[in-house]
This record gives sequence, structure tokens and C-alpha cells, in this order.
Amino acid sequence: MLLRAPHGRSADWAGYTEVPRFSPAEVAGTRFPEHHRPDTHLIVGAEGCSLRTPDGVSTVRFADCAAMLAWPDGGRRLIGTDGRSVQVDPTRFAGVTPAVTATIDAAVGPHRTLPQAARAVPVPASRLPAASRKRASRILFAVAAVFGVIALPATAGMAMDPPDGTGWAGAGFLWLLAGLFAFTAVRRRRI
Repeated sequence: MLLRAPHGRSADWAGYTEVPRFSPAEVAGTRFPEHHRPDTHLIVGAEGCSLRTPDGVSTVRFADCAAMLAWPDGGRRLIGTDGRSVQVDPTRFAGVTPAVTATIDAAVGPHRTLPQAARAVPVPASRLPAASRKRASRILFAVAAVFGVIALPATAGMAMDPPDGTGWAGAGFLWLLAGLFAFTAVRRRRI
């Protein structure tokens, strides 16, 4: 049985021992780099799967796999008996093919596999076509302009006839929204 305690608390007084944050070792196998994070790798081997990050490694060995969530798009989540989990996601890691997924499925077996409903898989912005990124950026700039056009006369009117503090807060909020949409548009255009 696993007990989850709030951050900074422990349940050792009740006889529970803390699960280490990281696994002591990773499995030997094929490395799959994460898109846009070359320092993070999924490792799939004959004994199990590991996720290596700059902070440490999490490993679920097939022999210690309590359950595996399986999505139709090839995504898998292996959950170990110690509560650790490793996400195998073709949209997140380069080179994870249906053959890799089939190898994992065979190692875990159908008796520990829990089929899941189809999920909406987010497409990283860098993999969107350039035309889609530009169109989204133009829409965000237009929304930013609308908020700016509303905020400008509101600010000018309050400067001529100063109201109470709530009016300034409203104008500030409109400027904040305009700035956030403009910032998001610039970031999306650069990706």
C-alpha cells in the first residue's frame, strides 16, 4: 500500500517508509531522446523502461510492473509496484515506433494491460506547419490590438477625470491582457 503525504511531511511515525525519489539504476537498452530536451531520454530494454532526466532516473522493470495503461495512439504508462511510473509516448520521444510499443506490450503481457480510451494528443508547436503558426500569431496579435484599443481610451479618460482606484485596476487589467496576447504571439511566431 502506498500513502501520499503533503510536501515536507512524512508518515514514518505510522510505520511507512519513504519511497526514494529516483531509482538506483537504469535499464540497459535503446535510448530515445525527448523532443527539444536533449538531456532527457527514454530507455527501453529487455528488462524494462527507464526515464533519465538531469535530476535522476526512474525505472520500471517488466517483472515489477503492476499495470500498464495503453492508449490507441501508442502511448503507454508503466506503473511499478513501488509506485514509480514511466511514460512511453511517441509524440514526446523521437524514434518510438509501433515496433517499440509492441515489444513493451509483449513484455508486460495482456493480464497487466489496461486499455484506455483515445486521447487528444497535443502537437508541439514546432511540429505545426509554418502557415498554422503564422495564422495563430496573427489572431493573437489581433486580440492584443483589440484589448489595446479598449484600454487606450479608458486610460486617457481616467487621466482627464481621475476616478477611484477600481477604474485604474480595470485599465491595468486590460493592458495586461493586451501585453500577454502580444507576448504569446511573438513567442509563437519565433518557434
